[in-house]
Amino acid sequence: MNKSKIINIYNKSNLIENFKQIITIKSFHMISTYKSVDITPNYSVVMTACIDPRNGSTGEIVNRSNPKIRLKDYEDGLKFWLGIKEPRITKIIFIDNSGYTLDSLQEIYKKNNVWEKECEFISLNCNEIPPGLHYGFAEFKLLHLGLQKSLLLEGSDYLIKVTGRYQFPTISQLLNCLPQRYKVAADTRNVSLFVPYPRRNVMVGLIIFTVEFYCKYIQEVYQEMQSTPRKSFVEDILYDKLMPMRDDPEVILRWPCNCEPQGIGGNGDSYTSFRKKFLAVSRSVGRVMFPYWWF
Repeated sequence: MNKSKIINIYNKSNLIENFKQIITIKSFHMISTYKSVDITPNYSVVMTACIDPRNGSTGEIVNRSNPKIRLKDYEDGLKFWLGIKEPRITKIIFIDNSGYTLDSLQEIYKKNNVWEKECEFISLNCNEIPPGLHYGFAEFKLLHLGLQKSLLLEGSDYLIKVTGRYQFPTISQLLNCLPQRYKVAADTRNVSLFVPYPRRNVMVGLIIFTVEFYCKYIQEVYQEMQSTPRKSFVEDILYDKLMPMRDDPEVILRWPCNCEPQGIGGNGDSYTSFRKKFLAVSRSVGRVMFPYWWF
């Protein structure tokens, strides 16, 4: 055997170089393994529903009270959340407070769960509202009682509370605009110009919070409602509760981008009407041009 080749193989400098390559490979493997750890938070959509408002107090308040029409709204809403391609949304919790049968919704889940989301359906009978209070009382009561019964709540990082009849096509854009970590993300209104009286409230059609924040600050908020100014609407109470936290960087009280609903409101207004679309465009411009004007 050629001695020069043997010497070359065991040359000191070569050994050092080989050792460096081994260290580099191991370091790269460790970095790659670290980066592969999934730290993306998971979201559970909580759809609140009152399919038959005639079973309780809200039938006297809402204009859109036909249970067949409302059921169709909720069915369309469920199809939307099942069909949206958003991997961060892994669970759907549907809660109704009117005791209405949920069979058709369960069938929709079986036939339309293309992204294999976990889903549960909770039926309650708690649609009573004390005199002088708005129907936010019944909605947040069903949220409290329903989540107490939920099996999917455990393991959820964030809850996306939505009015079940509404769809939010730009929810992914909103999640992309939010920071990696936060406690609550709500869209608030603070309007005193061009209105007959000041409006300072939180829009509850869509609000996002951690499970911990919900349990600590939101869970029993309906019990604070009274038939007095700024106490009869849950939207007002939430505003007064959250505004003192506005200096906390993890408390987001104004969305960085629009996330407008699609659907029909309880008063019969369509979110695709010219008026609603005009307001949506105005808000989108206002978030950039007038960031301190919350309307």
